[in-house]
Amino acid sequence: HLKEQISALKQYNFLMQKNHEQMKILRHDMRHNYRIIFSMLQEKKFDEIVDFIKLQENLLDKTTVKFFCKSPLINAALSIYLQIAEKFEIKIRQKINLPEKFFPDETDFAILISNLLENAINASKLQPKNRRKISITIEHIENQCALEIKNLFDGEMTFENNFPITFAEGHGIGMLSLKNFIEKYSAQLDFSHENGEVKILIYWENI
Repeated sequence: HLKEQISALKQYNFLMQKNHEQMKILRHDMRHNYRIIFSMLQEKKFDEIVDFIKLQENLLDKTTVKFFCKSPLINAALSIYLQIAEKFEIKIRQKINLPEKFFPDETDFAILISNLLENAINASKLQPKNRRKISITIEHIENQCALEIKNLFDGEMTFENNFPITFAEGHGIGMLSLKNFIEKYSAQLDFSHENGEVKILIYWENI
């Protein structure tokens, strides 16, 4: 686990450094951009102004490292794998609601998220571009916690004891991580593949 923790932190640190350098460039260009907009306003080029602002918004979006929670490891896992998904043109829908004090151990949860998202990405890459979609929801209500990941997959899946026994290359590692998590934290698992949608739902008590 220590190797995964160090690797995640290194990748997250890289994202933060890259974000910082991009922001420095944008701040440097900001005065220039204001002058361009002012000039276009004087010339009443309103359509050009709208296009220019949209371009700057896109540049700002690329410099954003999203913060989902206060745990560096969980935040790193989510940031890294969701950015990987975007590189493969996989549409992401995410809803993250985590408290400051969170159970289970953040290392175990970060590794679980990393493995499950990697599986979802590998499956999504095999889909046509219009079916590359991943939904991740992490909810915490009172002492109840739930993790749900959904993705589209048109291939065949075989289940044994609620776990898929064949999927994609490297899938076994993710399932081992999932089994260990379920056993360690007495979590409940609902794993299904219906109508071309894979859904994994894990819920447990935050004690």
